[in-house]
Amino acid sequence: MGQTDFAEYITPSTKIVFYNYYFYDVPFLLQLKQPVYIVNEWDSVHSDSASLEIKDGLLFEPERKKYLWSEQQLKDALAQKQDLIVVSQPNNFATKDPSVKTLHYRNYDVFIFHPTK
Repeated sequence: MGQTDFAEYITPSTKIVFYNYYFYDVPFLLQLKQPVYIVNEWDSVHSDSASLEIKDGLLFEPERKKYLWSEQQLKDALAQKQDLIVVSQPNNFATKDPSVKTLHYRNYDVFIFHPTK
């Protein structure tokens, strides 16, 4: 099983969501054309981290703030049954939805909400 097998579930409407961590290699490996959404507690991000670098980048590209989601925005997207693929560090995200396809890789877990395949 390759680290990007889940690419087969990505459609033009799929939103890729990184949960509380930015996986630098994933957009490159998937050859994504759109930015990913990143869930974090953005109001409390202050320490030297990738999250702070991303947040500071908004000073230069404020229109990209829409890609920084709170936990509530993720819950809302799930409630609206949006086509999402959530990528998290191992054991950092969970769902009780039995229709979600879950894939476990060495460096991350992938949750496919509303797969089209």
